[in-house]
Amino acid sequence: MPQISDLSWINLFMFFNLTMFMMMSMIYFNYLQKINNNKKKSKNYMINKKSMLFKW
Repeated sequence: MPQISDLSWINLFMFFNLTMFMMMSMIYFNYLQKINNNKKKSKNYMINKKSMLFKW
């Protein structure tokens, strides 16, 4: 029955994609958090926040 094997391959591929996506998103959000922490340390953090608000 080749259909079952094809389905299993698709399931494996999708699972792999999901795990990779989760890992990449975790790394990306960690990177964003680091940028935000650096901005908080700087003196003109409030000015940056206001400019962001105006951009939105």
